[in-house]
Amino acid sequence: MREYYDRNPQEFKTEDRVKWLDIFVSANRHATPQAALDHAEAVRKQAAAGGDFAALAKQYDDGVSAGTGGVGIGTKRGEIQPPDVEPTVWSLKPGEVSSVIPTPAGYHVVKVAEREVGGLRPFDAKVQAEIRDKLMKQMRETEYRRVVEDLWRKGAVRVIE
Repeated sequence: MREYYDRNPQEFKTEDRVKWLDIFVSANRHATPQAALDHAEAVRKQAAAGGDFAALAKQYDDGVSAGTGGVGIGTKRGEIQPPDVEPTVWSLKPGEVSSVIPTPAGYHVVKVAEREVGGLRPFDAKVQAEIRDKLMKQMRETEYRRVVEDLWRKGAVRVIE
């Protein structure tokens, strides 16, 4: 199994993944851009103080996150929406809340819930089980083909109506 793992590292590589939460404060829903920024900062302070981010999103989000429990759009690099928040999302550690992120439409406050760093998966019990299953399947298929070919060579095929 170790030999297979060492010869096929591409099969055991993972991409960076993130589960992140978002609260969007629209500049259009406030009297002035400064009022929207002040509101976003107040929400950020509540989130940073340990407030329930999903509840804050439901209460204060002016975008789509209110309906998704605050879950942000995208989990891999290049998928995060809006693109303006992506650098911040990837710079945070799990549990961290961002500063207020200005965008053309308003302000975002994001929090990283979970982070999976990409790279080569370790040669642990889970990977070993995957390799074992794959090798066993290959052996079964090879043996099946051998038996079927042997039967075709040795036996005559008759069609009985």
